[in-house]
Amino acid sequence: MHKSIIFFIDFHENSGLGHLNRCLKLKKIFKIKDVTFVTQTKINLPYIKCVNNTFDKFIKNNKKKYDLAVFDSYDQNYKNQKKFSKFVSKIIVIDDLCKNKFYCDYLINYNPYIKEINYKNKISKKTLLLMGINYNFILNNESKIKLNYSNKNNIFIYFGKKNRSSIIKKILISLKNLKKSINEINIVSNYPVRSNEFPNLKILKINKNINIKRLINKSEICIISAGIILYEAINQKKIIFSK
Repeated sequence: MHKSIIFFIDFHENSGLGHLNRCLKLKKIFKIKDVTFVTQTKINLPYIKCVNNTFDKFIKNNKKKYDLAVFDSYDQNYKNQKKFSKFVSKIIVIDDLCKNKFYCDYLINYNPYIKEINYKNKISKKTLLLMGINYNFILNNESKIKLNYSNKNNIFIYFGKKNRSSIIKKILISLKNLKKSINEINIVSNYPVRSNEFPNLKILKINKNINIKRLINKSEICIISAGIILYEAINQKKIIFSK
């Protein structure tokens, strides 16, 4: 029934690729040909109209009406969602944090432990909550991954921009027993972490030049936070340990 869909996506140097990959997955479910992605950083995707613009500038010049709008963005708030409602029939919000107020017809949060009470006073009566693992459109159970301990494995560690040095040090101690099975460890952190056990350990600072996707791609194991980066590792079908 729907002919057009527009996505407002966090895609910039601080966001990684999780939001983008998630929306590409959701796009396949809708099977709509008229698709627009609005992102802060320029991107080119086949069969998708990609607009590199801020929300305010886009909406200022927009005259088109859409059937569906999807907000997968921490940058877009209740005010922006309501402002765009005059251009669209239905609004879908994908949420992970459960912190903000939302203006939408459907809200997706596939955290298996999320409860309706978590959204009390954050949504309107018209909003339909799609919660829990049954609405996890990211998971792909088709591929079975096994770790081969006879090979040397690369490990990727990332816990965001805050100082998680104490957690990372504990992880390195735990990895000590698997030392013979490890080729290299890449840690993305702005805080120093030292280990005499792993001379091949690399500390990479978080900046616009860091290629998170490439680091995940070259690693067999990802030890990461449970944020958007988790979905990026899932998309690349890695073995994941998360806290």
